Amino acid sequence: MSAYGFINTALQAGFIFTHFENRHEIDIDLLYQPGQNNRPDSGRYDLSWQYRLLPDQRPDWGIVAETFAVMEFNGRWQQGKTVTQQITVGLQWIHPKLVIEGGIVQDINRNHDWSYLLSTRFHF
Repeated sequence: MSAYGFINTALQAGFIFTHFENRHEIDIDLLYQPGQNNRPDSGRYDLSWQYRLLPDQRPDWGIVAETFAVMEFNGRWQQGKTVTQQITVGLQWIHPKLVIEGGIVQDINRNHDWSYLLSTRFHF
């Protein structure tokens, strides 16, 4: 709920594309959220190339743990502010019930130091 007692909702539209070929994966994610009430328009994108380090071959059946080297180019935009663009290089371990990923992030449109990312997601 917002400070005024209204539910804080947002419309959004997006596009997702994923392509696998052998040990390579390419992902493209685009999202646009039109501003509503006092919320400004915003958007974000993520272009990702992933290379499966392990296993060499996927099994014919079932889901196995996988390890990927990942390189991403992503950005965020909000109406009235500058665009934030970043390059991330890292590793990702995917298990049927868990994802752990870490990387080094460089903001390419500002002179900031490198930052580090570590995240965990659980699948139920």
